Amino acid sequence: MSSLASTPAAPVITSVQCATGGTNPSFQIIWQPQQGYTGPFTVIGANSGGTAITRNTTQSGANGATWTATEAMNAVSESYYVQVEATGFPGVISNKVQLLFAPVSDITTSFDGVSLLVGWTSPQSMALAGSTQILLMTPSGAQAVVSTDGGFGQMTVGPNLRTADGDWSVYLTPQFGISAGPQSDAATVYHMQPAIEGVNVLGMDVTSGVPSQVNLDLNIMLEGGNAPETSFIAVLKANGATVQTSAPFTGTWTHDTNFSYCAAKVAFAYPMNLAADFEVAVAQSSATVSVTTGPVGVGSSLVLLAPQAVTAAVTASGADRVINATITPLSGSGAPTGSRIAITGPASFQDIGASGNGFSRSLTLTAPTIGGAYVLYGAQVSGNSVGPWTGGSTYPGGDAPAGTGLPLITSVPALTTVAINDEGVAALTWGAITDAGLSGYLVTASEDGATVASGVFSGTRGSLSVRGTDLKFSVAGLAGPVSGPASSPAAVISAPPTELAAAWNATGTQCVLSWQAPASGATPSGYALTIYSGETVAHAATPPGASYAVPAGVLTAASGFSFRVAATAGGPPALTGPSSASAGIVSAAP
Repeated sequence: MSSLASTPAAPVITSVQCATGGTNPSFQIIWQPQQGYTGPFTVIGANSGGTAITRNTTQSGANGATWTATEAMNAVSESYYVQVEATGFPGVISNKVQLLFAPVSDITTSFDGVSLLVGWTSPQSMALAGSTQILLMTPSGAQAVVSTDGGFGQMTVGPNLRTADGDWSVYLTPQFGISAGPQSDAATVYHMQPAIEGVNVLGMDVTSGVPSQVNLDLNIMLEGGNAPETSFIAVLKANGATVQTSAPFTGTWTHDTNFSYCAAKVAFAYPMNLAADFEVAVAQSSATVSVTTGPVGVGSSLVLLAPQAVTAAVTASGADRVINATITPLSGSGAPTGSRIAITGPASFQDIGASGNGFSRSLTLTAPTIGGAYVLYGAQVSGNSVGPWTGGSTYPGGDAPAGTGLPLITSVPALTTVAINDEGVAALTWGAITDAGLSGYLVTASEDGATVASGVFSGTRGSLSVRGTDLKFSVAGLAGPVSGPASSPAAVISAPPTELAAAWNATGTQCVLSWQAPASGATPSGYALTIYSGETVAHAATPPGASYAVPAGVLTAASGFSFRVAATAGGPPALTGPSSASAGIVSAAP
């Protein structure tokens, strides 16, 4: 290009930017012509000893050119510079500008929601950079800062960018004065705050009463149905202060229209003083520790204590068994607000119920093996955090409880006899059941659906003192705080026959005794009749109806005879009611 001035003048280089690094780097050089002299110009690149580098200059003009080395350059062992000379006029040459063509490496990013921290390894170059530009790119815009700290930089991300969705990246460029090295490859910045949808204590290792290790099951949620399937780190906090950070981990991912979920497990080994409030939170992370870390989400409280107690009642519904459990919470880290239960059984059976508010939970065993070894466990819940199962701590634990739970009674014992005496004492017998964990039997007497008496017995017989006219009895197996399904309430005979009478025929040769059946209770199918001579039993019979013809030879004396009668039923259960009051028998004249 022809110059506008007749006297050549050296230009002033204003910018050198490495477009591509490597052993044959390429640079974009910009200069400012001086004294109206606009060239032509020649770009000269040389090493520190002044030896020129073979090159290819393109897009040369009055204000700049692209200069590409065709001879190998080594940034580690040599330094290089560039000048611009007026072509044909040796010595009419610009200032020297150092060439930077080695990139930064090992970039790390950590974003806490406001501040972005960036780390890197300085370029492997004899020519040292004096600063590094950090360029943040987001779907909502860009932001750049220049760091003069070797290997570290920080920026406060502008409020307009903090809520940007999509992918974030940073690019790093080493600089020395007006010379800039190659821009790095994009380094990921995680900016989303993960939420913990649920946390379960799978198992604990307890030392001297203090949890020393805990294994957690986390359900992590990210906004967006196509969120990247990253790793995470978990943060353990005590009273709000971080006490431990886990190694990166990941889990099983699922996605829906609006959210992405990761089910994962993480463990902490830390002495957890139960007087402190512990919580866990998570942040997105690279699979390699400390390379890329996003902001820590809101923490979820940890429930580290099992319930104080679990009780349960098993009821029969046809072939099914319904377990209604009551959890007695134990306050501690994470105030309990709810509960859940689980059942394990034969052939690796397990049924883990859902968490819910309140401390009453129910599960149904569908057509279980009656008498099988089913076991109940309970856990207390605080918000979305579920504590350890009852039955003792195990580590690392698993999705199903593995400690010593409460045996469940599924068999229904059957009443065999119920006899109520004149004093209102019911003597009962029943058939034995053989369920594991059986500790006794609960016998219950009720009237109009309300319990009027109950008792616990170790064997298959017992007695209760009862009063009532329409009593019903049932029996259920017990296993500590667990009651099994009760037998169907059996109506009994709780009242004696009435209106006792004795009548002779006209010839005085036959005496017929009669009475009225009890007005309430089970319908008798027979009676137990006793005739007394004074205090001595003279005759006994079991008539099927409410009358009895006394056989000849029983009433042998002129007077002193009486009789009593009690109602009976064949069952099962076999029933005997209280005896009537004594009624006299007037003997016929000889």
